[in-house]
Amino acid sequence: MFGNKNKAELTAMKAEVDGLKGLTNALEKSMA
Repeated sequence: MFGNKNKAELTAMKAEVDGLKGLTNALEKSMA
């Protein structure tokens, strides 16, 4: 029960981090 909630939160956090990395990469490419 608790483990599933943690897994969902970790997945959401990972998605946010991946999204930020994607934005950073796009910014670097547009500035290059």
